[in-house]
Amino acid sequence: MYVGTLEVAERPVTQQMKDLFLGGRGCRYDLPPYRLGVPVTREEYESLAERYDKQMREEIGVDPEGRSLEERIAITRKYRMDRLEILMDAGYHRRGRARDGAPTLVHLKELGLDVLPGLVAVARARGAQEGSWT
Repeated sequence: MYVGTLEVAERPVTQQMKDLFLGGRGCRYDLPPYRLGVPVTREEYESLAERYDKQMREEIGVDPEGRSLEERIAITRKYRMDRLEILMDAGYHRRGRARDGAPTLVHLKELGLDVLPGLVAVARARGAQEGSWT
């Protein structure tokens, strides 16, 4: 699969593992901009209040009636950020990473990096189990 060198998309793995080996926090702290969890401002919520209130009733299962605007914004943001968390987990899993973004032992083997005992030790210490997603 890898003809002597790492694929371009896999090169960041080595940098991430180096960061983890040196005591870094992992990819889980690479969060998207705050703006992604719209709505950000009161005006933004009010401009699309019907849409957000409908989403709150139908998807979140919370009745917005009687709640303050700040509460409705907080509920909507939490729902959207939770969905983003699920998306990030799916992306990490698809790329052979643990939930904190560290490559799993299986992925390290695929990349031919399992011969480096320091990287394997870091992966094990971070919970990247052999053949499973943790």
